[in-house]
Amino acid sequence: MTETARPDWRRIPRVRAIPPSSIIIGAVACCLGVGAPPPAHAQVALSATATTNLLYRGGSLTDGDPALSLALAYDGPHGFYAGGSLIGEVDSRRGPQVLGHVEYLGYAVRPARGPTWDFGVSNANYAQDIDYQASRYVPYRIDATEFHIGVIFRNFSYFAYFSPNYFDPTVTSIYNEFNGVVRPGRGWRVLGHIGVLNQLSGYSVRKPHYDISASVIRPFKGGEARLSWTTTFLPTDYPASYARGRGLASLDLTLFF
Repeated sequence: MTETARPDWRRIPRVRAIPPSSIIIGAVACCLGVGAPPPAHAQVALSATATTNLLYRGGSLTDGDPALSLALAYDGPHGFYAGGSLIGEVDSRRGPQVLGHVEYLGYAVRPARGPTWDFGVSNANYAQDIDYQASRYVPYRIDATEFHIGVIFRNFSYFAYFSPNYFDPTVTSIYNEFNGVVRPGRGWRVLGHIGVLNQLSGYSVRKPHYDISASVIRPFKGGEARLSWTTTFLPTDYPASYARGRGLASLDLTLFF
């Protein structure tokens, strides 16, 4: 699933109002480098990620507040994988809050030669508070399911995600993303990402939404650090609670256990 055959935490949506498909299984660029045969035994891994700003598909999912996610992943010897994450936020107004959880499963076809083919599904469940009168918070559920198919080369990957209920039972959508990686030095990775979200049906169908991001990753003993930047083009108010912007940045620290 990743350059080290470890399931990709960054594909797990860590969020407030939108999954990753993160998620969906979220920036799939970390998957780059999986073209080798599968390991001979199953792997179970736990990770914790702290971020200064939870970014997803071109926007901040925590309105600039820090967040913490705990992820558990299983990578089977024959291509099957599954996992989930629990996401929390340190809300600047209300303190620590549980945002939601995400589960995913899939199957990766890893031939001895050629690219890896990836098929899967994820489900995101979030509880978000809406401030109607600056003092009254009304909670409501935001759920989404996404099915994906992807092809992964050593330095490039493409994924397509279809959702029959993109945070609204009446909305269907397709999200396409292209990811590339450059390795400028030992241990260093520079990831690039381009995504296009198309709303197919539902109330007030919008024009396509584009997002571009870049990340610099440096591993350290027991984890890795990631500095990311993202921006959007043709932003819309869909979903209304999804805070988009230009030139958003975040610093992530991940520990693997």
